Amino acid sequence: MSDQLLDQADALMRRRSFVAGAKAVTAPSDIEPPATEEAIDQDVLADFPVLTEVIAEAEVAAEAPPLPARPDTLAVEALVEQRMREHQAQVNGEIEAWLDEHLPRLVNSAMDGITDYLVSELREHARAELLPRLQATLQSADATTIESESTSASRPSAPV
Repeated sequence: MSDQLLDQADALMRRRSFVAGAKAVTAPSDIEPPATEEAIDQDVLADFPVLTEVIAEAEVAAEAPPLPARPDTLAVEALVEQRMREHQAQVNGEIEAWLDEHLPRLVNSAMDGITDYLVSELREHARAELLPRLQATLQSADATTIESESTSASRPSAPV
């Protein structure tokens, strides 16, 4: 069976010029035209090997290498958990050291940014809202003062 299969594969490769050193068929006299479409289909099918051998599952299982033993998942989980506990203190220490080193500088930088932002916002709002209100208050106070001075200047002073 396998010799026949190899012969068919060899014939296919020779017809398609896949074999190194094989001559490609180019002359029309070397090719015989098929008589009908059925002959074309048969010619195409002849190029492909037909697998007809039936292999029993028991034979495959006997020839297959044995699968590696599956580790006990509970034992693996316990081992991972134990290693996590062992390294947890080291990881916590590294995180704390990193925070001690970087957090104060980052907080100060953020606070400086907030302070600068607040000062600029207050300055803008004071110019936009408070300054006109103060000017209006001062103008009305000046007007009241001028008015009271002018009315008191027009009245004669009483002798003392």
